[in-house]
Amino acid sequence: MSESERWSQLSDLLDALFELDEQAQQAELGRVEQTDPELARQARAMLRADAAQGLLERGIAAAVPEVMATLAAEPGAALTEPVESAGMLIGRWRVVRELGRGGMGEVLLAERADGEFAQQAALKRLKRGMDSDEILRRFAQERRILAALEHPNIARLLDAGVAADGRPFFAMEYVEGEPITDYARRHALSVRERLQLMRQVCDTVAYAQSRLVVHRDLKPSNIMVDVRGEPRLLDFGIAKLLADSDAAALTETGARVLSPAYAAPEQMLGETVSTATDVYALGVLLYELLTGQLPHHRHGSVVDSSAEALARETTELPSTALRQSDEATAERALGRRLPERMRFAREMAGDIDRIVLAALRHEPARRYLSAGRMAEDLRLYLEGRPIHARADTAGYRLTKFLRRNRVGVLATALALSALLVGLGVALWQANVARENAVRAERESQRAGQVKNFMVTLFEASNPERFSQGTPMTALELVQHASQRVESELSDAPEAQAELRIAIGESLAALGEVSAGITLIEAGTQQLRGFADADSLLAKGLHQLAMQYHASGRMDEAERAAQEALALLEQATPRDALAVISIGTTLAKLAGLRGDVVAMEAMYRRNLDERRQLVGADDPRLAVDWNNVAAAALRRDRYADAESGYAEAARLMALDPKSPASRLVWLRGGRGVALVGLGRYAEGRDELEAARELGERSLHAGHPIVGSMLSALAALDRHEERLEESVQLATEARDLFAAVHHPDQALAELQLGMTRLKQARNAEALAVLTQADSDFSTQRNREEPQYWQLQAALALARLLNGVAMANQGATSDVEADSFAAALAAMRARGYVPSIAYAETLGLSAAAAAFRGDVPGESELLLAQREQVVLLCGSAHPRLAAIDARLDELKRR
Repeated sequence: MSESERWSQLSDLLDALFELDEQAQQAELGRVEQTDPELARQARAMLRADAAQGLLERGIAAAVPEVMATLAAEPGAALTEPVESAGMLIGRWRVVRELGRGGMGEVLLAERADGEFAQQAALKRLKRGMDSDEILRRFAQERRILAALEHPNIARLLDAGVAADGRPFFAMEYVEGEPITDYARRHALSVRERLQLMRQVCDTVAYAQSRLVVHRDLKPSNIMVDVRGEPRLLDFGIAKLLADSDAAALTETGARVLSPAYAAPEQMLGETVSTATDVYALGVLLYELLTGQLPHHRHGSVVDSSAEALARETTELPSTALRQSDEATAERALGRRLPERMRFAREMAGDIDRIVLAALRHEPARRYLSAGRMAEDLRLYLEGRPIHARADTAGYRLTKFLRRNRVGVLATALALSALLVGLGVALWQANVARENAVRAERESQRAGQVKNFMVTLFEASNPERFSQGTPMTALELVQHASQRVESELSDAPEAQAELRIAIGESLAALGEVSAGITLIEAGTQQLRGFADADSLLAKGLHQLAMQYHASGRMDEAERAAQEALALLEQATPRDALAVISIGTTLAKLAGLRGDVVAMEAMYRRNLDERRQLVGADDPRLAVDWNNVAAAALRRDRYADAESGYAEAARLMALDPKSPASRLVWLRGGRGVALVGLGRYAEGRDELEAARELGERSLHAGHPIVGSMLSALAALDRHEERLEESVQLATEARDLFAAVHHPDQALAELQLGMTRLKQARNAEALAVLTQADSDFSTQRNREEPQYWQLQAALALARLLNGVAMANQGATSDVEADSFAAALAAMRARGYVPSIAYAETLGLSAAAAAFRGDVPGESELLLAQREQVVLLCGSAHPRLAAIDARLDELKRR
């Protein structure tokens, strides 16, 4: 195989490995090693180089010569082996341990060994096989640059020389700290604190530039913050001395060494670098420090870059990028939650946006000319003065003056206004009184209109006055109210809007979700036309989000919830409990999209925040414990789920006004948890009680009742009560279909799996095909139940096709479908889970049909292991699995 073919093979393998986590990488490398040990060794070397110096940032093509040279120099050793043993002497230094490795050098923690005094250093030297003329020249240049730089924020050079093996080294000050972005996140720094830290970095870079040095590789890992909170610049390994004409060779394409994510366009294109090159990297760093993300998305190595690709790059305002980022990204990057993130964005809008964008301009001449000029603008901003990056208008300067001199301006204003204070106060009080009177009159009028409407509504529900002469049901009463609110309150639009939302909520709670959504939509749209109605509008939007969620309209639900949250965050005072309530809805949306880890984290955060507000025994915590238990149930942690539901029930019992309907989910959830633990009889009692309670406290057609029917259908299938399972699953499917509920697909899955167990394959195929169609519109294809459905559907097609063809041969297509379903669930982290265990069972059934005894045995053993892991060794399902395994052993 030629060298180019070998590189292509290695490149393809690395592309696949970079998509995997560490455990999966090692598994894949083990597989490759069985057929091509040398290829596996080279890939491990590449991965080690990436971990040490950022192979992806530099580009694989840029690092290949260095890594391959090392492999060639030491063909019998992998880079994963330790390079130095503790105690080895290098010059006057004794090695303590390895700190890291790069493409051409290794960095060791060392301590003085000559006994003159105690001192630690980061000792850097070339690797064996990396002593080409070009690399030796770069190494020597770094040593020369460091020796010329004396600054408290630059790691200083301590020593230099040549080791006994002939390799050059230098020892520099060892900085104990963490990258600047990690430091800012861990300490949850404010905007001003981040800017102050960045100003110090800019001042330090400006010092280097004043010595005619451009760093050319500024990035978080090269800017450490020490234990005193001081930034320290490291690694001038690719720095350029502006006065050194020989360094121009480093701009050639073949020798470029940089980090593309932070590199200026002129670096990417191999053009001349200048002080403005470091300014661009400082702009990227500041953008990341403030938003937790990069201003652009670059892929590939340096040699893949083109002028056209760079010209297409656009940079969004940092404040806008932060405002639009998802909560998890912002919290992970900034150490701040959503409310503080929005405050961050507001503070950044304006001058900070302009400073960042001025540093990130593509043309070097349009950026800050030096790091010193950028540091100056940061200082001006922090002092409240006009910055250079913004047009110097009179209005702008006046605004800055007023902000900077608040105390003096206030004192002057008070002195000047003293002459007019009597008249001013009188006019102001009169105006406030008039506005308060108008507002009070409006609220009183609205309250009166709502009261009159409700009185007449209940009067109309009196069977003596109702035209049919029989008492109204709750649903009929609310439907009657929805008709009257449209016809009788057109002259009271604010009261009409509020009642539309309330009545719509009641309709949805009684199962009329579509009609409820229509009414809530009308109410929220109406409220947008009123001033001082933000709290009512936020409540309406949250109700709308919950009903969209119940209808499977996920994108609309998230938009409505986020808008409601933004309104509440701007309100004064902040309604913390309402914010938590919206957070619950957003968590449910995350769960329905398959991100159960994020869902559980959000639920637990809501529980902690509400507990801090109201105390540990407040009945309002019941909803949070219910949600935490439901999240545990989704992750097949049945014992955690049962204890969570028990705590929710305890708290709910403390509230005598708590509606009985709220117990339906608690008892139903606990029933499912008990079934998961193998306590079938107790689980059935709870599910039956929840079903009866739902029918009594709500009505027989409510979606909650459908969920209980579906859970009972699954239990009946596990207990071989197949006809009862079919009846319950059919009832659940029809109920969900009547109200267009997204759980219709899950009920159809239960029905299809029971039909398979009955060997009624044609009926199973029909209902599972419908479930597959419904999943595409109602559910999320990343859920484990979707892959369980794909396996069930494949089995139904296999059995039905063979029956219709009256032949014993089977198709590889169905076998591939089972493998694909299992692989997809493994890749998405659904192992272990009940859905995965049942998919193993479906695959085993297919193997049995094909006569594949070893395959069926292997799948049954895997299924048994899953059930024991999730549900315990006493679970009733194990008996059927063990019986089948014994039968296969006798064959």
